[in-house]
Amino acid sequence: MKKLLYLALWNIEDKVSNDGVAKKVIEQAQTFLDIGYEADVVMRNETRMLVFSIPDNNVKEFQMKSSHVLPQRKYFYKSVFDYLPVDQYDVIYIRYQLADIYFCRLLEHLYRTKKDSTPILVEIPSYPYVGECRHDFKKRVLYIQDVIHRKKLKLWVDRIVTLEKSDQIFGIPTLYIQNGVFLQGYRLKKQNQSKSLNFCCAAQFAAWHGIDRLLRGIAQYKKHSYPECPVHLYLAGEGPELNNLQKITNQLGLQSEVTFCGKLNQKQLYEQLYDRCDIGVECLATFRKNVGGVSSSLKSREYLAVGMPFIYSGKIDVLEQNAADFVFEIPSSEEPVDIQSVIDEYNKLLQKETKKELSARIRTYANQCVSWQTTMSEVVEWIQQEKKGE
Repeated sequence: MKKLLYLALWNIEDKVSNDGVAKKVIEQAQTFLDIGYEADVVMRNETRMLVFSIPDNNVKEFQMKSSHVLPQRKYFYKSVFDYLPVDQYDVIYIRYQLADIYFCRLLEHLYRTKKDSTPILVEIPSYPYVGECRHDFKKRVLYIQDVIHRKKLKLWVDRIVTLEKSDQIFGIPTLYIQNGVFLQGYRLKKQNQSKSLNFCCAAQFAAWHGIDRLLRGIAQYKKHSYPECPVHLYLAGEGPELNNLQKITNQLGLQSEVTFCGKLNQKQLYEQLYDRCDIGVECLATFRKNVGGVSSSLKSREYLAVGMPFIYSGKIDVLEQNAADFVFEIPSSEEPVDIQSVIDEYNKLLQKETKKELSARIRTYANQCVSWQTTMSEVVEWIQQEKKGE
C-alpha cells in the first residue's frame, strides 16, 4: 500500500479516545485506507512525539526536548526532521495550527525532502479564525505572527483543505470538506426508561457553548411550568467555562436538575450520558464567537452517530443541505432556552415512532450524510486524480 503522513500539532493529555480532536484525526486517517493508503499519524504529549500507525494501531514514541522559553512546537517540528523518513510518503496531510517561523521551516523541510510527486495538503479546521483569537492575549500574539508568515505557505502547499466554501485561501486553491464521523466507532444508544426528559452535553466548556442559556431555561421551566415532565441535564467535561456553569447552577438552585459528571472516556459517555439521555445539546451561543458562517462541529456528528436528537442554534452545514425533523433549532440570542417548546417538539416525534425507531432513523441519516467517506470525498477524489497512473 501507499503511505500517507498526517501531521497534527496536537497535545494529547490523555488517551486518544478521550480527546475529540485526536479522535477526528485518527478517523480521517482511517478513511484513506479505502483508497489504498496506510497512514502514520503524528501527534505529541508534553515530552514525546507520538506516531500512530494505521491500520496496525501501533504507537511509536520519540523523546522531544523541551523549554520553558521557546514554544514546544519548535521541538515537535525538529522531531519530525530527525525521526520521520519524509521521502517515503506519497501524500503529506497537515492540520493547521497558525503559521510562525517554525511552521514555515517545517513546510520548507517537507517540500525539499519529499518525493517530487508527493502533494502537501494543509487542513484549516476553523476558518476564518480571527474571531477565536480576539479574547485571548496569547492567541492574539500568535495571530499577528500568523498574518505575517501565512503569506509564504503558497511556496510549499498544493491545496488548502477547508470547511469554508472558498476558491482560494492564502492564494492556494482549496478542497472542501465537512467534519464527519467514523460510524464503526459508535453504537446506537440505549433508551432512557425514566420519567424525566434528560439532556446531555460533553465538551471543553466555553462561553459559546451557551450552556448558561439552557440552565436559565431550566430554571424558568421549573418555576413556571413545573412540571408534568421533569427535566435533568448531564454535563461532562472541563474547560474555561466550567466553574461559571457550576456557579450559575448553584445560584439558580438547580442542584437537583443538573449533574456535573467530570471528564469521561468513551465507555463512560455511553453509560452516564447517551444511554440515560433523550436529547443532546449542541452549541447554543456561537454568535458569541463573532464568527459568521456555518458550523461543522464534531459534536453534532456524534449525536447523529449514536442516534440522539439534539438542540442547537446558528447554522450547521449538514442540516443546511439535508433537512431533518429530529433536531430542534433554538433562536440565536441571549434569551433562556424555552424548555417547554423543546419538549413539545420532541413529543411530536414520539407520536409517530418509538424512541428506538427514532434512534435507528437518525443513525441511517448519519450513515448517508456525515460518514467520513462522504464528507472527505472531494479530498479523496483529488488525491486519486493526482496519483492516477502511479
